[in-house]
Amino acid sequence: YERNDLDFSRNKFRLRGDTLEIYPAYWSGRAIRVEFFGDEIDRISEINAVSGVAERFVEHVAIYPASHYVASKEKLQRAMLEIQRECDDQVA
Repeated sequence: YERNDLDFSRNKFRLRGDTLEIYPAYWSGRAIRVEFFGDEIDRISEINAVSGVAERFVEHVAIYPASHYVASKEKLQRAMLEIQRECDDQVA
């Protein structure tokens, strides 16, 4: 996830005071709001991603990765090139 306090869209999160809002990639129109009291979670709610209105309160929520790629696209491309070179060396 990428922090963006102005453009709240999929794969983004924002932090406002003691409130964290996450817009998962796998949800459409809904986001997660986590409200803290100090360093403890006070309340978790599903919210309308546009209006910010809480639709329901939940006891827990699963937050999955924004992407199934652990590395950046550039890093993956460099790794694939290196693997290809090693394969070529082995065959040659």
